[in-house]
Amino acid sequence: MGSLFLVARHEYQRFVRRRSFLFSLIGMPVFLILIMGVGALTALGGGDGQTIGYVDQAGVLERQVLGTDAVEGVRPEELLAFETVEAGREALAEGRVAGLVVVPQDYLSERALLAYYEGDEPGNEVWSAFRSFIRASILSSENPQVAERVREGAELTVQSLLGDRKMAPGGFIDVLLPFVAGFFFIFAAITSGGYLLQTVSDEKENRTAEVLTTSVSTNQLIFGKALGLIGLASTQLLVWGFGVVAALVIGAQFLEPLAAVEIPWALLGVVVAFFVPSYLLVAGIMISIGSAFPEYKQSQQVVAIINIMFFIPFFLATILLGAPNGTLAVALSLFPTTAFLTIAMRWGAAVIPLWQLLSSWAILSATAGFSIWLAPKVFRAGMLRYGQRLDLRGSWRALRGGR
Repeated sequence: MGSLFLVARHEYQRFVRRRSFLFSLIGMPVFLILIMGVGALTALGGGDGQTIGYVDQAGVLERQVLGTDAVEGVRPEELLAFETVEAGREALAEGRVAGLVVVPQDYLSERALLAYYEGDEPGNEVWSAFRSFIRASILSSENPQVAERVREGAELTVQSLLGDRKMAPGGFIDVLLPFVAGFFFIFAAITSGGYLLQTVSDEKENRTAEVLTTSVSTNQLIFGKALGLIGLASTQLLVWGFGVVAALVIGAQFLEPLAAVEIPWALLGVVVAFFVPSYLLVAGIMISIGSAFPEYKQSQQVVAIINIMFFIPFFLATILLGAPNGTLAVALSLFPTTAFLTIAMRWGAAVIPLWQLLSSWAILSATAGFSIWLAPKVFRAGMLRYGQRLDLRGSWRALRGGR
């Protein structure tokens, strides 16, 4: 057991020090945080230097609502009242205001505003803040509970006729998360699996594997490599997960749709439960392919085809989301290489029958266990047939424990 962990630690340290790995590890969360940070700065700076003048010909605006929760995104000093349109346009020409809004006398019946600006147009945040000023002013004479209900608006829940699809406010995360999880899976499992494939192929070509097997058993060597790779993927997921959470926390402070998002813990649990066996399946396949072919370039051609087997749900996303409980969706859920992404997508769009969920996980776990159990045998047979491609007959003998 000690030798197994030594191999795992060696593999983990070797891969974690690669520049390409460090770039992807740190670059992704930094990129997400920067995007949200730029959005936050834009939101904070939306009103800076954007003083707006207004002429209230309809007599509906009430300045006492400024500075309250009913009006967000604008400060009282950023709104300047004028008695006439001519006075407002003169201030606009002199640069004392960035824009001028005229509320005509027939506003309550026509709901039409007239806006003037000179030079650069004020940002959408400025016009949105002024509209909230008007809305709060009109509601200021109403019952506070009624006014609050009008400002909050209605919560729309979309549900299919059969009742198997339902999306509540903020539920877009249930559809978005599977794609994010799939993106992470591609980078964490497929990319790391490529590292493992290259390592196995290189050690086989330069005969390093023969030296290693004099100190550790084949099972310890292969299981140690797989364990080290799992540690590598866990590091990526933890760092990237922290980056996503940090980005969401920053964005939720300034973007209302993100503030309404509720974390789907059940979906996250399903993603984790299916990610682990899917990752082990990738590791077992990569080790077997690297052991079966005499050169790394030859194994790459086969790996390209194998990778497509994992990506199929992405190509069929429209069909899967349109019919989440259809025959194709069920079939892909039960097939090992497509189970992870298909189940995640269906979870966000429908209620998956329990028997399908358990059957999918059981088939995937059994296949992953078989691939890890088979990998050392193929590795041993491929090492003994150095310079020769391991054909089907040789693979069968390896499976039976023969030479």
